[in-house]
Formats: sequence, C-alpha cells, structure tokens
Amino acid sequence: MTAGPDRAALQTNLRQSLAWALMPVCCCGGLPIPFMIGYAAYRLRNTTLWIFAAAYLAVEGAV
Repeated sequence: MTAGPDRAALQTNLRQSLAWALMPVCCCGGLPIPFMIGYAAYRLRNTTLWIFAAAYLAVEGAV
C-alpha cells in the first residue's frame, strides 16, 4: 500500500481542473481564456496544456 491522496480526492481535483479547462467554451472569448487554460495546466500538471495556453496568449497578443 502506498501513501498519497485517495482516489476520490484525485477525481474531484480532475473534475474541477477540467471544468476550468472547458470554461472558455462558456465565455465570449478574450484575455481570460489563456489564463484559465494555464490554471487548468497547473492543476493537472500537464505540459501540453501549458503549451496551448502560451500559444493562445501569443495569438491573442498578435491580434
């Protein structure tokens, strides 16, 4: 048996992080979107989401 967070806590954190990642779908767009994606990347510890957040911010900055 290993020590660490229980499965229910991990599933709750995953659901909350996915909700933050999908929040831009409910928004009209704008500057908060890459920061919401970045927060989800932080919570999920997912480098792919970090890349998408940075790319989204770069595109918004260019526009």
